[in-house]
Amino acid sequence: MNQYAENVEKNNGYLYILRRTVPPWRWRENLDELVRLCPKYGIDEVCIKIDTGTFTHYYPSFEWLENYRKILLQIKKELNEVGVNYSLNPNVTQGHGDRGRNICKQHPDWPMCTNPDGTHAMDCACNIGGGWRDYIRKQWTIYAETRPVSIWMEDDLRTFNHGPAGIGCFCQEHIRRFNEKLGTHYTREELAEKIFAPGVPDPLRVQWLEFLNEMTLEVMRMCEETVHQVSPETVFGLMSSGPDAHVAEGRDWQAMYRIMSADGKYPVLSRPPLGNYSEAGLPGLCGTSTQILMTRSVFGNACIEEGEIENFPYTGYSKTNTFLCLQNSVAIGCGNDAVTLNLYDHCGTPMSATEDILQALSCGKEYLNTLKSVIQPRGKDRGVRVYFHPDSGKSKQLDARTHNFFGDVGATLEMLKMLGIAATINEDAVTVLAGQSIRSAPDDEILRILKQGAFIDSVAFQALCEMGYAELTGADYVDSFPLNTTYPVSGERFYNEKFGGTPLHAFSLAIHGQRPLFTVMKPHRGSEEITEFVDPDFKRLFPGTCAFTNKLGGRIVVFPLEIAGLCAGFKTPARKKWMHDLLSWIARDTLPMHVTGDRNLLPFRLDRENDTVAGIYNLSLDELENITSTLHVSRKVKSIHVLEYKAAEWTVFRDFAQYGNTLVLRIRNLAFNTPKYFSIAYEKEQK
Repeated sequence: MNQYAENVEKNNGYLYILRRTVPPWRWRENLDELVRLCPKYGIDEVCIKIDTGTFTHYYPSFEWLENYRKILLQIKKELNEVGVNYSLNPNVTQGHGDRGRNICKQHPDWPMCTNPDGTHAMDCACNIGGGWRDYIRKQWTIYAETRPVSIWMEDDLRTFNHGPAGIGCFCQEHIRRFNEKLGTHYTREELAEKIFAPGVPDPLRVQWLEFLNEMTLEVMRMCEETVHQVSPETVFGLMSSGPDAHVAEGRDWQAMYRIMSADGKYPVLSRPPLGNYSEAGLPGLCGTSTQILMTRSVFGNACIEEGEIENFPYTGYSKTNTFLCLQNSVAIGCGNDAVTLNLYDHCGTPMSATEDILQALSCGKEYLNTLKSVIQPRGKDRGVRVYFHPDSGKSKQLDARTHNFFGDVGATLEMLKMLGIAATINEDAVTVLAGQSIRSAPDDEILRILKQGAFIDSVAFQALCEMGYAELTGADYVDSFPLNTTYPVSGERFYNEKFGGTPLHAFSLAIHGQRPLFTVMKPHRGSEEITEFVDPDFKRLFPGTCAFTNKLGGRIVVFPLEIAGLCAGFKTPARKKWMHDLLSWIARDTLPMHVTGDRNLLPFRLDRENDTVAGIYNLSLDELENITSTLHVSRKVKSIHVLEYKAAEWTVFRDFAQYGNTLVLRIRNLAFNTPKYFSIAYEKEQK
């Protein structure tokens, strides 16, 4: 096994990777400080960020790189002498956005990232250009000569979000090679018209996205071969932008893994984006969990995960130490092997100016060690499945409201979790279909989902009907419109007493952040209406949420609103109970995990063969008292231990009850700064 991989995966104490810019004009002072402070505060590795921030050249000269290589070798030597690993993070591959460098003037032979209308970035190079590729090959050779334990490919290796260039690259070289591959003669305008055509995607879109992916993989293979020819022991890592974003470029994650690992020869590092660059509130921690689980689902469990923790712009004014430590715990609790910490500016300001950050990291490390000792090796994350397909950009239908290929399931994952319902991307007891991802699913998978049971939002319902599955959903599609644009729809009357409603119970529709799509449907015979949508006089306008058991035996709920368009107003105590009860009905009382308490929550569950780890965070400033967490389990519980926040050991937890396959944990109090982790061990199965 690779020595670095073994250190990170097998050593519970290997947790902190400090990403630090050491500018050439202040490197000696910065290095002296790293050598002094890293051992003191438990920093296991320093990942040098190269030519970063506002002081970047974007593409420094080879003379600059050769001079800096000498500095890097000295940094490595002195860090290793105090037991700290050295790794590298080149900051620019293609470029993150235009920042006034006018690279296209310095390198006029390099194609730049280009929009469908021909406008192009000034600082972001297209990854197809031969001159650019030659430069990157030489640059990475110089980096590899310093033999870092790992080297990171930044998330600017992508074909979207390059400053003025939004999605795809339509430079002349991309168009030339695409035409050469297909034997066609498309112009930029003709390509764009077909690729972005509304309605059913033109087959050319699939070919285009596959081509974009091929070009990115060519660069990845070039860099992998360059590094490993020089430094075979260096582990290759990829920072990504989140699977919902990468569907816009047709990314093939498994092919990328094979290339980075040289077909299984080397371990691979994954750095999911954990968000919260600046502290905007505790609910942001839900996004941290979402990005970890989504990236793992597409990249595979084999990666060494080192999640990205940021603080921009780098002091307690933008992110408190309390939030930083909570985010670290979510990352480790969700199964990351370590965290990469980008906490200091890029102009060499001494870390001692904000040494309290390092002190907070040091104080929290023993707790993280204790948590990691039980989390690793990580199990399978469990919860309500939100269906996601990494190829959904190829099938997504565009219209007046939808202009790009980006994914749309992350918001649904976070909505469920904040309602106290554990959610995952993995196949589980019940599936939520939201957005257009289901359009990419093969028929056998759709049938399996509808047989098992599903909660379907308005966008997914329309897609299923258009694909010929209306019979299995229990309703026909009639019409759709964005809420508050066509009819005076005032509320959703929840009247069905069998599902907990009452004649005068109405849900408010002050829930729309982006005017979610409302779908009018015609329920089939045998479909049971749970709600109806009413006007200002409480009179019926349209059918509402319906429940149905189809001929495959699957329980189906169709919810005629677009989940991704909902905002905080959707989350109420009554709606939380409604959502739980419907999902539980679909799953026949086998929901993997749900938590009571009427505040934003973050629950998650990881299962291994003989045990389960469940984590619960309160994402509000209000303390919750006497709440419960209910898990569906398949075996008798042997024992439960709890890890209190910042504690150094797991202690016996006795306040639980098991009723058959239902396990109830009773939690007396849960505050934002006292998250709980439960380690649940099961009795051995009787043979």
